Amino acid sequence: MSGCAGGDLGVLETRMEDLLSDGSGSYWHTRCAWGGVKLRSSLSLIGGEHRLKIIANVLLPVFYSMGRRDAARALFGALPAVEPDSRVKTMMTRLVGGGAPFPRRWGMAAQQGLLHLLRRFCAADRSGCLRCRLPKLLAHFPSFTLWGHHTVP
Repeated sequence: MSGCAGGDLGVLETRMEDLLSDGSGSYWHTRCAWGGVKLRSSLSLIGGEHRLKIIANVLLPVFYSMGRRDAARALFGALPAVEPDSRVKTMMTRLVGGGAPFPRRWGMAAQQGLLHLLRRFCAADRSGCLRCRLPKLLAHFPSFTLWGHHTVP
């Protein structure tokens, strides 16, 4: 990680992309085993969305803990959203109303935020939102209306 000088976002982003590249031109780009027959077409070991998840959930926390906080925060805020999983969809239903799709323009940080809310408020309370403190906390934000009529801007 010595290539990430001074928290430079571009260098950090390039370095992480190098770490997670699909290995174009490498031995493993066209083989599945040591000594294996060379494949006719290239093989992608990690898809684009999984790369983004690894960056958000593994590499960025490591860079943050190494003191590259500003660059890690900036890159995290710039990461695009991935296809929402069932947990993100559950939180969208609970907070915004049934059938509300996740606005991909919100990005990865918003998805991670919804997962944090799920762990923090929903995992410990199985009452199905009946005793949840989250709606009262969110009522302090005038642009946020719960259950169906208005989404977060």
